[in-house]
Amino acid sequence: MKKKFVCTVCGYVYEGEEAPDQCPICKVSKDRFKEVVEEPEAKTKKKFVCAVCGYEYVGDAAPEQCPVCKAPKEKFKEVSDELSVSQSGRRPEGFSRQMDCGHDTCPDRI
Repeated sequence: MKKKFVCTVCGYVYEGEEAPDQCPICKVSKDRFKEVVEEPEAKTKKKFVCAVCGYEYVGDAAPEQCPVCKAPKEKFKEVSDELSVSQSGRRPEGFSRQMDCGHDTCPDRI
């Protein structure tokens, strides 16, 4: 099985049995590479979507505030493991066509 190694100088990612002798980008030696250990995704994580801007968050609970539009935690809705808005091009169940921000003039962004 191939491993992943990242150059600690320039960020180049290499896949192979061991790190390359030299980084092809910045030319540093093998000792400047670090093995990337990928942890399997926890299946207990939930997906939350901001009803105001459509921002998607994966975690145990919705964030206290949307990092994009600053909407409060209450504006997040938990969605199932089905395709997300960005993957499917459609809204998750429970979302209306109008934005849930309380403004009549907001554009339909999700």
